[in-house]
Amino acid sequence: MAKYNLNSVIASLSKDIIITTLVFIVIIFAIWSAVFFEFKLNKEELVHNQLDSIVNIYQTYLSEKLSIVASSEAFQDYLQIGDNTQNDQYYRFLDELVTLKDQSIVGTSIYYIPSPYIRGMEADETKLIFSYGKKTPYSVTLKVCYLNRRLDANLGLCQNTWTLYFSKAALLNILKANSRDLIVCKDNCHTINLLPQHSLGSFPVLRASTMKVHLNWKQETITPLVFLIVFFTILLVILLSLINGMRIRQVFNQVIANPLAHIVARLKKGQLPRTVNYIEELEFLSDRIKKAYKAMDKIEIAKIARQAAHDLRSPILAIESVLKKTNKPDEEQLYVIKHSVQQIHDIVNNLVQKNVKDAAINASNFRSVMLTPIISYAISEKHSELEEGDHHPIQLVTKIDESTYKTFVKIVPETFRRILSNVLNNSIDALKNKKSGLITLSIQCEWPDVVIEIHDNGAGIKKHHLSTVFDDGVTYKQGTGLGLFHAKENIEQWGGNITIDSQLNQGTTVTIRLQAQPPAVWFAESMTILSDSKIIVIDDSDTFHHEWKQRLLKLGVAEEAITHFYNPDEFLNWYKARPQDGRDRNVYLVDQEFTGNEKTGLKLIEHMNKDSQCFLVTTYGENFDIQNACEQLNVKLIPKQYVFYMPIYVVDQLADIVLLTKDQWLGKAWEYRVKRLGKTIQCYNSISNFTTDLRLYPLNTPIFIVREFDSIVLKAFALGYNDITVLTHDIKNYTPIEGVKVAQKEFDFDTLTQDKGKTE
Repeated sequence: MAKYNLNSVIASLSKDIIITTLVFIVIIFAIWSAVFFEFKLNKEELVHNQLDSIVNIYQTYLSEKLSIVASSEAFQDYLQIGDNTQNDQYYRFLDELVTLKDQSIVGTSIYYIPSPYIRGMEADETKLIFSYGKKTPYSVTLKVCYLNRRLDANLGLCQNTWTLYFSKAALLNILKANSRDLIVCKDNCHTINLLPQHSLGSFPVLRASTMKVHLNWKQETITPLVFLIVFFTILLVILLSLINGMRIRQVFNQVIANPLAHIVARLKKGQLPRTVNYIEELEFLSDRIKKAYKAMDKIEIAKIARQAAHDLRSPILAIESVLKKTNKPDEEQLYVIKHSVQQIHDIVNNLVQKNVKDAAINASNFRSVMLTPIISYAISEKHSELEEGDHHPIQLVTKIDESTYKTFVKIVPETFRRILSNVLNNSIDALKNKKSGLITLSIQCEWPDVVIEIHDNGAGIKKHHLSTVFDDGVTYKQGTGLGLFHAKENIEQWGGNITIDSQLNQGTTVTIRLQAQPPAVWFAESMTILSDSKIIVIDDSDTFHHEWKQRLLKLGVAEEAITHFYNPDEFLNWYKARPQDGRDRNVYLVDQEFTGNEKTGLKLIEHMNKDSQCFLVTTYGENFDIQNACEQLNVKLIPKQYVFYMPIYVVDQLADIVLLTKDQWLGKAWEYRVKRLGKTIQCYNSISNFTTDLRLYPLNTPIFIVREFDSIVLKAFALGYNDITVLTHDIKNYTPIEGVKVAQKEFDFDTLTQDKGKTE
């Protein structure tokens, strides 16, 4: 029997398999290259045509709506009659514009040209006959030409121009809603102008600005040629497997099967020498496998420990810093300590999760939250760390646009805190070798997104390393690399994205984009105060008593109208003993926690009348339990970080009528009609704003709520409001709760006058 060297046989077999595999890879690569280049030639033109088609469909739809409005009798009468009569026809004209209802149009202006229009000449737009909404950089001015009261751009007389002002974000949302495959991008994109430049249906374009956006199209179409290539690739793989299998079988028979048969034959004859201990070799191999498994377990444990150490560093340093400064921390320092302890609990809880990905987007944790308290805590934590740590002077600057203070995002708050902390830690690490450094954190709204940027002027990252900074364990400068890897993993699960831009020796910018959410029902976007109301501040912090006083005095509130309480028991005694003559018109600003007292702000509010206008003012605005309690008590919550920016309105009297609708055109039409009746109306565009002011109004105030907001009807009815009407186009298929009326959106205002008279 021939003798074989097992190592040489394995080497020969491996060589054969590698050569065969390489040949097939070359063949597959050649086939796919041919397909790719053919697809590449046609892709750009196909995508551009698809994008043009989407824009053209929108422009056609818009031109049809504009033509319907411009062809209406009310619209033409308003343009052609004199100034005196226009005032009488205004509401009919406004009703026609309401039917336009295009969210991308945020403003409009119509001008009259005194002299007959001559083509090729500039229009004299000195006589404005109608204007509404706001002006934006994106506008289109159309010629409005009529021949025998019909739109005719060729033979008609053009005596008016119609300027439309567009919202870029709203227009993009409409296009994305019409096509799920449309994406807004920055790299490898097509530049498209969304505004018409020459004509819009029946309307010639007199002039137009450009609205250039970068778009692309998801390519999911697989051609028959691609199916064919996939089929041949699978066929080649099967053929490769058969060839290698036959070769392995040949070697197996030659080296193993035949010798085994020879050994068996010799065993039967008792002729096999016992020079090799095969059992010992098997035991040695088993021991090696067990050691390999143990080594893998140690690597996984080390990875988890490395992540935990990275996450725990910041909250522990923040606590140490505060405790070294003082034995009696103030409210802001207590806030840092409590949140740091909570963050440590969250990190420990996440370590025991069997599946980290499931924990990151757990249904009970993934929710809409206010962004600014999370940012404020991260900044406070880093300030404490920088003061305590052995760092060169590092300046941490925040630039937060005021509009972002009422912005909500849908995230896992505990995870996002860790992400933000880790990104800031990386910036601090990048500045360790500099004499001084600057870290800038900015937040701004780019609806429908919120953009958070963290920029440092550190050492930067080499260009060829940028593509790998999001990989697990990859580091730049002296960081661990954990922050960016886990940040990308979680933020993308939440529907956002994170990018990094860096230049060597100049610095690094990390950009986080999250989807903005509407404000929660419990959140106070603004505050309305009647001029004759008293404001009661219950807080154990001198700082916030002073801040409330300064804000209210600047708004014209008299100092004697502001009452201050530092102790919850003293307030309760005063509240119970106060004169109770009718409805409580006071405004109560209540802190949640009082040092040295078990009572909380929510407990105080529970002891108060349900018609009292209470606001819970607290540093713990992101606490889920507190938010739920506020919603159940119909109480608005003001995070203390928002106190300095929240709009406050002081009014002498309330409106006669309340309307809740997001439709600005409907609101404008109602304002005009109610004004003609000699009454006033207050329009609200969100449930949050509406419920904030609701308790101010008398219980017999007529309240009109469009059907899309009817979820708030039951709450208003439960508070005792007895004149509620739901507005809908489909009365037959809507069943209201008992005691609530239903009406068409085209409301009969004479009926309103009669109803109001009966109520009075």
